[in-house]
Amino acid sequence: MSLGIPPLSVRCDPQVMQLRCRYGPIGHGSFGRVYMALVTNERALRPVALKKVHITDHAKHPPLLHEAAALLRLQSHRSIPEPYGWGSSQFFEYLSLELLGPDLYSWFILGKKPLTSRNLDAIAWQMLDALEYVHSQGIIHCDVKPSNIMLGRGANKSHVYLSDFGISLSFDPNAPPSERTTLPRGSAYYMSLNNHSRRALSPHNDMESLAYTIIQLRMGRLPWGTFTSHAEVFVSKQRWTGEHWTATTDCPQVYGQFLDSVRDHGQVLDYVRWKREFWGDSVPTSLSAEAPYKYDPSDHDTPISRTGYDSELEKPLTASGRELARVPESPEPWPPLSGSSHGFYELSTWSGPVTLEEAATFGPERELVLRALALIDRPPAFGTSEGESNPREVMKTFESIFGENVGRAVDGVMAGGGGDRINGNGSGYGGSEGERSAQHKAKGLFRVPDIVELDFLQFCDPEYDRY
Repeated sequence: MSLGIPPLSVRCDPQVMQLRCRYGPIGHGSFGRVYMALVTNERALRPVALKKVHITDHAKHPPLLHEAAALLRLQSHRSIPEPYGWGSSQFFEYLSLELLGPDLYSWFILGKKPLTSRNLDAIAWQMLDALEYVHSQGIIHCDVKPSNIMLGRGANKSHVYLSDFGISLSFDPNAPPSERTTLPRGSAYYMSLNNHSRRALSPHNDMESLAYTIIQLRMGRLPWGTFTSHAEVFVSKQRWTGEHWTATTDCPQVYGQFLDSVRDHGQVLDYVRWKREFWGDSVPTSLSAEAPYKYDPSDHDTPISRTGYDSELEKPLTASGRELARVPESPEPWPPLSGSSHGFYELSTWSGPVTLEEAATFGPERELVLRALALIDRPPAFGTSEGESNPREVMKTFESIFGENVGRAVDGVMAGGGGDRINGNGSGYGGSEGERSAQHKAKGLFRVPDIVELDFLQFCDPEYDRY
């Protein structure tokens, strides 16, 4: 889907972002890690989240660039995190974005924090509203699950956020659906039945994943949560219809009805109906309307009692005569990345380099991202690839991304000048530490050379205590 972005002008001078990470990740996913970082070249220290993914120079469609493009298309909605900066080296790409609170899986499932029915309905309402907006913009998230829904921080604690658009897809609601998709997409425990079957994805798949998310938060776990194969999960999901859930457990009837409804791809998705089902006819149902009942982190009255499942119901039977489908055999793995890693040696548990398929992209993503976001122009301190056996990590310059004729300046100094300019290969900075500080001050930049752990602690949220 084309975004209609005009070509870049010959000279561009995007804002530069320099970051310092707190040692150790605060989160991780299938492809990368998340750090808390501080922006160090502004008047005041600003905390951000910093996502980091292992790529190589041959990653034509890196996932964080793709995620940044998706967030830019969706940034007008209050439940979408705000992106700030993007950059890449020969080993990693980085995305700086709004720092949020803990994810729902860590907080409520692993941490066993109290969750009231009122707050669960508020989470469901806000995610319905977020997905309605995402789908209205021609995007399918493809990985809705509790660990990708985040609680807000500070003044935004009443909102929840839908995060991690790294494998999202564009879709055309007017195009006829295709019969197959290339590979299962997302997390097996939460993906839709159609996704398991490798059928073309649609907004229904996000809504089915949201139904599993709501039910897991209510029940404490999913019946297939201990299974280790797509095939086992797929068969179990077919057995657990929404009707069966509400008939055999204390799962509220509305959750089961929601699951059965969104599983029916013959029905048009009715976001307004389900907003009303969760909160009644008196609440606003228009797209992006203010949430009627916001999430309240202080609400601990009468938390949900997760009674779980009767042992006899762990393997419920389906309706008589109904044959369960089997997951297609030998699904293709994630597309391998061709090309060299340019000397990168995995130090511990970093996943292999990743890239996205061409069909997943939102038009000219690099142009969109570098028009709108700051350029992260040097490896953030701590958590980088440098080590005894690793070559130095080198951040890409604006010229290396778009070509030598762009004529972009780092920190406002044009190529060919002196001072703090990145060298021709992007490998270093000129001048001494004192000279660079003087140059920064002259340009109105406020660089912080030494940041200690206490500087991070002032930004920690004592209620969540996640850092």
